[in-house]
Formats: sequence, structure tokens, C-alpha cells
Amino acid sequence: MSSSKNGSANREVADENARIKAVRDLIFGEDMAEYQKEFGRIRQKMDQQQEGAVTLLRSESAALGERLDAIEHSFEQSLKKLKKAMDQEIDRLESLHNDLVQDRNELGKALAAIGSTLQK
Repeated sequence: MSSSKNGSANREVADENARIKAVRDLIFGEDMAEYQKEFGRIRQKMDQQQEGAVTLLRSESAALGERLDAIEHSFEQSLKKLKKAMDQEIDRLESLHNDLVQDRNELGKALAAIGSTLQK
């Protein structure tokens, strides 16, 4: 029984669809076919524009990736140069510090020798 109810319901839906199509054809007639053609052209144009947009997006994304890679490389090179300059400055300051310590020690020895000479 259930399948006969389903078959009957399906026929009623099909009949209803046929009636709606007939009414639509009476009201719109040949214009409906033109509307469908125009909608088809619009859909096709939208699809083409979407494909173009996706292609452009991929292209711009790749270009942006390349620019970011170049910026990253430049940044890394700048950091290396800065580290090298800082290391050289640290070496220079350490050398200067060592020279000052040595000069201070020599000055201390010279003052001690002067003091010793003055005590005699």
C-alpha cells in the first residue's frame, strides 16, 4: 500500500509541475525561453569572471609570496651585517679596555717606583 501511495503522490506532483509549466508558458510564452537564454549567458559570464578572478588571485598571491621571500632575505642579510658590526665594535671596546688596564698597571708601577725613589 505504501508504494501505491508514493506512486500516487509522485503522479500528483508530476501533474502539478506540468500544470505550473503550462501556466508559465501561457503567461510568459516565448519570453520565458529568452529569459532562460539570457540567464544562461549571465551565468556563463559570471563563471568566466570568477575564473579570471581566481587566476588573478593566484597570480597576485604568488607575487606576494615572492616579495615576502625577498623581504625576509633582505632582513636576514641586514641582521647578519648588524651582528658583524656589533661583534667588531665589541672586539674594539674589549681591546680598548685591555689597553686601559695595561696602562693603569704601568702607571701604578711607575707611581710605585716614584714613591720608592722619593722615600730614599
